[in-house]
Amino acid sequence: MRSLSKFSELIGAEGTLRSVCERASVAAETDVSVALFGENGVGKETLARAIATASEKPLRFVPLRASLVSDERWNEFLAGPEAFQGCVVYIYEAERIPRTTGRRLATALLSGRLGFRVIFGTSSSYQTLLDARAFAPELADVFAAFPIAVPSLKERMDDFPSLADFFFVEGCARLGVWRDPLSPGELERLGQIRWSDNLDGLRRVVETIVARDVFPENDAEIAEFSSSEPVVLTPPFQKGTEKTFDSESDEKRVDGAIDDSGRLLTLDEAMKEHIERALKRSHGALEGKNGAATILDINPYTLRARMKKLGVDWVRFRDVDEEPD
Repeated sequence: MRSLSKFSELIGAEGTLRSVCERASVAAETDVSVALFGENGVGKETLARAIATASEKPLRFVPLRASLVSDERWNEFLAGPEAFQGCVVYIYEAERIPRTTGRRLATALLSGRLGFRVIFGTSSSYQTLLDARAFAPELADVFAAFPIAVPSLKERMDDFPSLADFFFVEGCARLGVWRDPLSPGELERLGQIRWSDNLDGLRRVVETIVARDVFPENDAEIAEFSSSEPVVLTPPFQKGTEKTFDSESDEKRVDGAIDDSGRLLTLDEAMKEHIERALKRSHGALEGKNGAATILDINPYTLRARMKKLGVDWVRFRDVDEEPD
């Protein structure tokens, strides 16, 4: 049995990805052109990097997005490849390589005149590439020489908790924060979702949970969390900038749902005031016996989601002393 030690850092190397890593290990010992097939976001680039690193002589990794390369750049790539000597060039979205360029590239690879290694990544199947009039059949034949199929996230659910935990720690490190780890219940809830965006979607959702410190309450919020918009981290609360509370006036405004001018508060305003009152009593604690969720008799996940929607910053209540009722 081939050793997988050089791929051991890949989650699932000894499980759901074992057969993939075995083929990748063979590929790492050769200079053959490899084609990675799989849906968008399944980790094809991660595997390509692992192959480059596991090679007998680790090579510099250069990603190249085929859909953004102009005809002029393709000509330069094929005519003067000296700049890529000693590299592994990973051409992703390879289904977008123009037909004429694909023929020339296939000829160069088969003749060995490029002088560097190429790994391809595509979300199209081999048959789809053969049937596409815009894609060179000669290059499709190159893809067929050493294909590796990378499974989707739905085919790797045994790895799901480890993947989610990995993205959680990665997100904390990237954003420079620390949050309570995902609970078994949260992991189970995330695992029930149909991950059409695969690992990319899971990473976005987990990093958004880290940034907002809110677990999504429903599928609509999952969709919002998995959008392609960048994650924005709320700056940490600075002591001295907090809103001051006067216990008596604050209690009256909440109980009567009336603001200082006599206006009846909207439902959202009244809810926000009520949540803030609970947070003040709990010293900013959300969960636990004396937490705001217990005081309000509401699921902590639901409370976090509503706080997010209403713009309630629970951190600023941590230093507010509890006042007697």
